[in-house]
Amino acid sequence: MREKRLKSLSVLGIFIVFYLVFFVMDGAVICADSASYINMDASREPIYPLFLAALRAICGTEVYLTVAAFLQSILNAVTSWKLTEVLDRHFSLKKWQLGLIIVIQFAPVLLNRFVAKRASTYSCSIMTESITIALWLLLFAFLLEIIYRREQKYIWFAAITCFVMISTRKQMLVVLPLLLLVLWFTYWIPKHSIRHAIFPVAVICLTYLCIILFERGYNYSLRGEFMGHTDSSNTIFSIMLYTSTVDEKEYITEKEYQDLFSEILTETYANGWNYDFAEGGLLALEDHYSESYDSIAINTSQPMIVDFLREQGITDEAEISMQADAVRSAILREVLIHNIPKMFKIYMASFVHGMILTIAVQNSILNLYSLIAYLLYLCLMGYLFKQNRIDKSAKFALLVMIAILGNVVLTSLVIFCQTRYMIYNMPLFYLAFFLMLISFIKQKKLMEKLK
Repeated sequence: MREKRLKSLSVLGIFIVFYLVFFVMDGAVICADSASYINMDASREPIYPLFLAALRAICGTEVYLTVAAFLQSILNAVTSWKLTEVLDRHFSLKKWQLGLIIVIQFAPVLLNRFVAKRASTYSCSIMTESITIALWLLLFAFLLEIIYRREQKYIWFAAITCFVMISTRKQMLVVLPLLLLVLWFTYWIPKHSIRHAIFPVAVICLTYLCIILFERGYNYSLRGEFMGHTDSSNTIFSIMLYTSTVDEKEYITEKEYQDLFSEILTETYANGWNYDFAEGGLLALEDHYSESYDSIAINTSQPMIVDFLREQGITDEAEISMQADAVRSAILREVLIHNIPKMFKIYMASFVHGMILTIAVQNSILNLYSLIAYLLYLCLMGYLFKQNRIDKSAKFALLVMIAILGNVVLTSLVIFCQTRYMIYNMPLFYLAFFLMLISFIKQKKLMEKLK
């Protein structure tokens, strides 16, 4: 027992030192989206702005962002340690295997700091990923405990984690169906009872209801409006703008919206931020779209819509945010359907790009590597399930693959895939692959002994 505790504390110490090294090197890293969280913008979910506001009130304006980066670094260390503890407990890892499990979790952090263009770690960044990437690992630790141990307390731990993740970043909505599938496969399918089918649905519905009430209560206390976060239609609207042409204004019934749409499209066309200017195959289309997105969504359509509303006499910021959503929704209803074929092609390009970015970066060599890696992963998982339907490593691998597909599909549908949206599953993919290799080797050795 004492030796296990010492090993556990040593692993925790390694993770804390690792993350604090980058905290000392970089401190708090301000990013493009940081101001919207600091200013508690209506377009942002409540948890992270509240976290920053609480630190600002406690620590003062001079040091609160540094304290935030420090706490985020500790959180990332603790959740990485928790996942490592769970894997060590259920797979009885040897020392070298445990060391490799730790190194695999280090790898994405090192790539972001020293190889990627951002040249900083997410744990030190003033952005939601600093929390959600850490909580993603914690959620997987709880999901694995549900699968392997079937203890009900982990269901509630997982549900609370889902609540915090989604209340921090709406991209995390994918965790609710993931939790539902885990609960169904763990409880309902083996027992075939109505109660075990309904209970998971009730947990998910209760969690989602809490998310809605919390977000609306936050906005009511801050802005006097019982509303969710705004700009929810901005991403799909921006995709539609990218695929539209000026002639499509004829589909819009309201003259003032026609003129607004025409002004936006004239600007995006003049700068080449349109589908018609993309060249090459699917990945080239995705590159052009992702490069154009911020220019369309942030620099063009949003300020034009805000100016349009102010010209109509609307001055309250919360009202402007809500009316901007209404304007976008009205145009979407009449123009969207005419752009579905082109938008579907963008979704496919984004999906392919997202699958690659989940486990590598995009270039001709690593694109091929990604395809081979996925094929080997799936073949190995299939083999292990065929040999033993309850193989723990294969179950972990299946859970990771479902999470990868869910995250890529959701992100492709609502915006576009880039590294910061895809990195959640990178360490998990390689952890699952490594554990499957260990299981495969064990099975081969066992079969040789039985011959």
